This record gives sequence, C-alpha cells and structure tokens, in this order.
Amino acid sequence: MQHEHLLKIFNDTVAELSLKGTKISSTAIKLFSLFLDSYSFNLDVLTKNNTPIFFQKSGVPIGEFGWVKDELVDKYSQSYIEDFKIGVPQGNAVSCFIANLILNNIDKAVKSVDKNIFYVRYCDDMVLAHKDKDVCKNALEVYKKGITENFLLYHEPKVFNDYKNSSQSFWKVKSKEPYFWGNKYANERNVPWLSFVGYQLNYKGEIRVRKNSIQKEISKQISETQSILISLGLDKYRKLGKIDEYSRKTHNQIVFSLQQRLISMSVGRVTIYNYNKNDSNQGLCWTNGFHLLYKNNDAKKKIATKQLQELDKRREQQILYLKRMISHLNIKTDEHDKLPKYLVEIYFGVPYSYFNHIK
Repeated sequence: MQHEHLLKIFNDTVAELSLKGTKISSTAIKLFSLFLDSYSFNLDVLTKNNTPIFFQKSGVPIGEFGWVKDELVDKYSQSYIEDFKIGVPQGNAVSCFIANLILNNIDKAVKSVDKNIFYVRYCDDMVLAHKDKDVCKNALEVYKKGITENFLLYHEPKVFNDYKNSSQSFWKVKSKEPYFWGNKYANERNVPWLSFVGYQLNYKGEIRVRKNSIQKEISKQISETQSILISLGLDKYRKLGKIDEYSRKTHNQIVFSLQQRLISMSVGRVTIYNYNKNDSNQGLCWTNGFHLLYKNNDAKKKIATKQLQELDKRREQQILYLKRMISHLNIKTDEHDKLPKYLVEIYFGVPYSYFNHIK
C-alpha cells in the first residue's frame, strides 16, 4: 500500500470521527505517522537485492527479495514504484487496522450495490453472496475498482465451469468469479464449498477446516521433529552415527520433549483435569483457532472428525519416527535428570488429541 495515500485516508478518517464527536489523540496520530515513516519495502528491503553480502551474512549464498513489480508497473506506472514509499511490515499488530482503514469505503460501496447482498471480510479475505449472479458480478466489479483506486493489487478472479472434474484446480486459485453454491452432482458447475478465514462451509451447513490449513499443521509437526534430528546430526545431509556426543538428554527425555511440544502446539495447556471443559484456558494453539467446529451438530461432525483424526494420526507417526531414529541413543544422565517412571510410561491419548476438542 502506498504511504501517502494511506496517510490521507487516515487523516480523512480522523477528521470524520472528530465531526461525529470522537477525538483521536495527537499521540496516536503521531505514532501512526512514525510507523509509516519507519519502513518502506521498495526503499528499505528491495535495495538489498543489490547487496549480495547482505544475503551471505544471513547464510543465503544466492538470495533475492521478490515482489510484484511488473504488476504494479502495469497497473499504475514505473514512477509509482520509484517515487512513493510502498508497503508496511508483515505480521505486525497494526496490519489488521490498516486493512480495515483502507478498505472501509470499499465495504460501503459493495454493500450499497444491493440491500440483500451478503458481504463479509476479514482483512483481505472476502466472501460475496447473493441469489442473483448478476448482483454478485456487479458487487465484485465494485470491489475490484475500489482496490485499484486505493493503489492495491488483487488476484484476478477465474471462471470455473466444471468443478466436479477440476476441484483441485479450483482450490489452488485465490479468487473466483461468482459460482452457484450447491450440490456438485446436480450440476457440474455447482461448487459445494466456500472458504473463509481457514474454514470451508458447504451448502448443507457443514463446517470443516481448509485442506491447506490441515497440510500446514502437518508440516509444522514434521518441522518440530526435524529440528530435533538436525540438532542431533541426524538430518538428511549428515546422518551422524555417534549421536551420544551431540545429546544432553536420554532417549526418553527427547521423546517426551517432542510429545509435549506437539501437544502444546495442537491443544495447548491441557491437563487431565480440564481437558473436557472447553474453557479457553489452553492458550495459543491450533484447536483454539477453530472454535466454529464445535458448532457442527453430531450429524455434521463427520467431515471435521476425519480431519482431526488425521492430525492425531500424523502426530503419533512423528513421535514413532523420532523413537526409531534415535533408538541407538544410549547417553547416561544424572539421577535427577531422569524422567519419573509415570512419565516414561504415560499414554497421551484422547484428552490431548485434536479430535477430542470437537466432541
């Protein structure tokens, strides 16, 4: 996003709120301006591409920051990327605020297309729905026009005429032209699911997790296991035999450590005493990010249940894989470092499972 344009929207919003009786503190206004001044992708990051030593110091012999230069030049101009500061840091606490700030007027324009239109947005994830396909198309064009006018880019929506035989291609595309949300067996053009913020909802009201969200979680499980193997010299590049020299923990301690990390990552701070309360005392974890799965009634839990059982299975596979990979570890530890017997033999079952948290 272009800083000069964003700052104008911010100041206009401050003035509008002031007229309505809501005063924004001068400190907040100054902080926002300083935040924008502190960073620009095209001036502070992209220039590193001309400094090979930067990547070498970071352990990347041949590195390059990619960006959407061609798209920006094609949409706007060459001077746009040379004369203006563009971009804010990713992952910061202000990102969601900035998205809502710059898209607020677009939201109003889209909803004004038709009083019965269904429009929801979270940051840059958006869903439009209406019984009339033409109304949907008009609203989508309004949205795209608003994005362009605010010096932003969007993924060009793609048309799908045969979901039944091209479902994999459908889910790989970020944006879609309006489609009929319904039974794929009734019409080949019908799409049974829509996606929004990590969920997929079908025309029957069943909720499941997006498939790529499941794959990301499986990848994280694998990554946790691999980080342990790398620290022991058992990664695919080294495969060192005498791992006793690289470990300060016993076989059981390492396995227990992975179990705890994977449990914390998946279901949070769960104990045998609170696992069935769903009281959100778990802290940050994967299952806390998908509370809506609880909304499925018993008849609609079938799909989500299979997904979470798959995550449980994959987690156990990683633990068994680690046990096998370090089976020859025979390090001696002090008595006080040994795991208590009840921890060595404990089985982390249903209370600590992904599946249990939608039961």
